[in-house]
Amino acid sequence: MIFLSAKNLIADLMDGFEVGANDFLTKPIAKGELVSRVRTHLQLLDVRRHLEEKVKERTQEVEQANQVLQTLDGIVATINQEVILERLLDVLLREAMHLFSHAERAIYWSLNSQTGDFEAIAAEGYPPSLLPALTMDKNTLLARYCNNGQRLDKDIHLLKPNALDRVPLLPGLPMARAELALAISFDDGVIGVLCLHNLSSQNAFDQLDKLTISRFHSHIRSALLKARLMEALKAQNERLEDASLSDPLTGLRNRRYLLKYLDSDVALTLRSHRGRTPDEPPPPNSDLLFFMLEIDRLAEINDTYGSAAGDRVLVQIKQVMGQVFRESDFLVRWSGDEFLIVARFSNRRAAPLMVERLYHAVSQHRFDLGNGETIHRSCSIGFASFPYLLSDPLAFSWNQVVDIASLCLYAAKRSQRDCWVGVEANATSESQLTHQAITTRTQQLISERKLLLHTSIGPDRPLHW
Repeated sequence: MIFLSAKNLIADLMDGFEVGANDFLTKPIAKGELVSRVRTHLQLLDVRRHLEEKVKERTQEVEQANQVLQTLDGIVATINQEVILERLLDVLLREAMHLFSHAERAIYWSLNSQTGDFEAIAAEGYPPSLLPALTMDKNTLLARYCNNGQRLDKDIHLLKPNALDRVPLLPGLPMARAELALAISFDDGVIGVLCLHNLSSQNAFDQLDKLTISRFHSHIRSALLKARLMEALKAQNERLEDASLSDPLTGLRNRRYLLKYLDSDVALTLRSHRGRTPDEPPPPNSDLLFFMLEIDRLAEINDTYGSAAGDRVLVQIKQVMGQVFRESDFLVRWSGDEFLIVARFSNRRAAPLMVERLYHAVSQHRFDLGNGETIHRSCSIGFASFPYLLSDPLAFSWNQVVDIASLCLYAAKRSQRDCWVGVEANATSESQLTHQAITTRTQQLISERKLLLHTSIGPDRPLHW
């Protein structure tokens, strides 16, 4: 509104502005000036109107950007809570479909370093039962996405029908009309590809904000790198742990392994015997059988053929023992030429049969000394069972039972070698047996029938304890 007036006093002009004028002209009025002022005000009005629209549009853009940033922050927070790869991938696929609403399905391809192929190891929207059989040649998959797709940014590619190979990823399921592929690459190349699929529109991903895609890609790459490093660290720790629990020469377990894991077996054994009355038979296969074995005169092999030949004999003992005992049993290198075998959850009545099998397996084995030379070697074995007293399972610790097995081993060595010896408590005399009595008065207790002797030594040969 332009106020036209013959008055030019300030008070009169103020009255004109108060009633709504935007400008004023005083008489006499020139037509050109009036037209010019009208044109100027119309231009200002147009600018103001578009400015409001621009501000409104920009406000919407800022709000959308803030919402995306909040979503990305939430994704980052969620991702950082997971370091286990399997669970992390589930989170990544779920959050990707939430962030990119046009994504109807998602799948993650992981490079198998042994086969050189990509394998589908996680998916959203696809039947999990089909994933184990879904593999793709490395070059084929990379060509599909990296070569045939439209490059949106580094390692980010968009595929449409004219770039697809017309072969569905999963047989029997509809083919994606559009695919967004985020390649995960590190120093050793591409190790995975996260793919988002839309089944209905080839333009589903055309309006995506490239900055949002790039940020999300950066976040998932960092998360997968962290998970990868954690898995490598875990594997390294497991290798170190396994090395610390194994004998470096023979590959058998060592004493540290036995000390770490045997207590849980002892607890299970004691639990199975708990509450049993004297008249009840012991539970089947609830005993721990300890066999202490020593190669006879190993020093002679070292002196005659060299220490390397003696080491070869020790290494081959693992194979021999593995022929007699189960994979679940503990095979332990106890000392230089002594080995301890724990037959887990077995029956003590089977101990003499098991020790006889072990004895013959060693004696009949032809040990390869290298350079085409072989040799037979005998062994001496002592054994005992845990619980040692069925009437009082807690009376003897497993360490004390190992002491008794060692006592029997040394009796076999002192008596003649090339034999086995074991002693068990007579059920009618268990209350009179102690660890000290057994280790100091063994022969007397055998003679009094308080200990029952099992041995491959003939009755005409005395035992030397």
